[in-house]
Formats: sequence, structure tokens, C-alpha cells
Amino acid sequence: MTKRKITIEDLAVMVQKGFGGVDEKFDHVDEELRAVNGRLNLVDDGLFNVNKRLDSIEQKIAHIEFKLVEIKTQLEEVVSRREFEVLKNKVIRLEKEIAMFRKK
Repeated sequence: MTKRKITIEDLAVMVQKGFGGVDEKFDHVDEELRAVNGRLNLVDDGLFNVNKRLDSIEQKIAHIEFKLVEIKTQLEEVVSRREFEVLKNKVIRLEKEIAMFRKK
């Protein structure tokens, strides 16, 4: 078997073929990176929407807390009025008892 001599042109063709495969691989990697970037953009959009909903929920909670304070204040006023009425009725009873005691 005789060995065939490799010429510079043969080497150039081999190198060219090798780089051609590398270019295709880089193109494939670029496509995958674009796809990943697209998915990341979707995730980013989803997170933005979640943050908007969380902000809305926080505002609603703040409003509910404000209303709760108002309701507690109103309940305290109602309890105070009831306590006042109870005390007023006791005073009236005591006044009647004193009046009856004086008549005796």
C-alpha cells in the first residue's frame, strides 16, 4: 500500500469541513438560546402579572384592615352606649329605691 501524500489543498478542505460543522453547531446553539430567551420572557411576563396581582391583593388587604379598624371603633361605641344604658338603668332603680325609702 502506498500512502497518498496530503497536500495543502487537502488540509484546507478538511479544515473547511471541520469549521462548517462548527458553524452548524453554533447555529443550533443560537436557536436554542433564542428559544430559552423566549421562554424566559414568558416567565418574566408571568412574574410581572403575578406582582401586579400581589399589589392589588395588598391594596385590598390594606382596605380591609382600615374597614376593620372602623368596625372595631363602631363596636366600642355600641358597647359604650350599652354600658351607659345599663349604668343609667341602675341609677334609675337606685333613685326609685331611695325615693321609696324616703317615703317610709
